[in-house]
Amino acid sequence: MSSSTTRRSFLSGAAAAFGAAATAQAAPKNALPRWRGFNLLYYFQAMQWDGKPVAIPEEDFRMIAELGFDFVRIPMDYWFWADPSWLQTKKLTPAGAVKINEQMLEGVDKIVDYGRKYALHVSLNLHRAPGYCINNNEREPFSLWTDKEAEDAFVMHWEMLAKRYRATRPNEVSMNLVNEAPAPREGFMSREDYRRVMTRATEAIRKVTPDRI
Repeated sequence: MSSSTTRRSFLSGAAAAFGAAATAQAAPKNALPRWRGFNLLYYFQAMQWDGKPVAIPEEDFRMIAELGFDFVRIPMDYWFWADPSWLQTKKLTPAGAVKINEQMLEGVDKIVDYGRKYALHVSLNLHRAPGYCINNNEREPFSLWTDKEAEDAFVMHWEMLAKRYRATRPNEVSMNLVNEAPAPREGFMSREDYRRVMTRATEAIRKVTPDRI
C-alpha cells in the first residue's frame, strides 16, 4: 500500500470520527468558527533539517479539503529562517535570531497560498520561538520571559509575519503566538512576564492588521 493511500485512509477515518462526534453533541458557543483539521509539520524542527528549501506538497492541502476539513495548523521553528550559520555550529546566537533568511519563508508563503486556494484556514504557530520552546528549551541563546533581547526578537518575528501576510483575511490566516507556554514558576516566568510578552506581540500584529485573530 502506498504512503499516499495510507495517509488518505487515515484522513478519511478521522473525517468520519469528527463527523460522528459533531452529531453526538451540540457545538459549544464560541466567537470563532469551529474549524477542523490537522497539524502539518513542514517547519516543525529545524535541528533535523538539512538546509535545503522545505518541500510543501500541494496534494496535502487538496486531500484535506476533499475530505471535508477546513483548517491546518503550522507549528514552526524560527531557526528555519534565522541566520543559517547555526547549521555548522548547531548553536544560534542572539544576533542570528533576528537575521532573517527571506528565502526560507517562501515555503510558508506556499502554505498560505495553498490554504487560500483550497479554502483551508491556516493557523501559523511558533513552536520554537525566540527564547522559548517546550522541547529542548536549553538550545535557545536567551530567555523569552526574562531577556529583553529575546522579547524584542519575538515581537520582531511576529511583526514580520504580520506584514508578510497582511493581505490575507482573518478567516484565512490566524497567528498562534507560542506553543505550550509554561506554567508560571519562580526564576523562569511570572504571570506578568507572560502578559507583557504576549501583549507586545499582539499589539505589534494588530498595528499591521487590526482584525487579525
